[in-house]
Amino acid sequence: RWAIEETLKMTGGNREEAARILSIGARTLYRKLDKYRHDDSQRNSDAK
Repeated sequence: RWAIEETLKMTGGNREEAARILSIGARTLYRKLDKYRHDDSQRNSDAK
């Protein structure tokens, strides 16, 4: 997760470029980002 976040910062949020740098497919990156968002929202709702 850290590597993805740092690479997105480095690319100015360009997901396709970040995926290329990370040597993963763009779709894989999108799936991981969706999973992280889901995990974060789940964690926030559990804290309430």
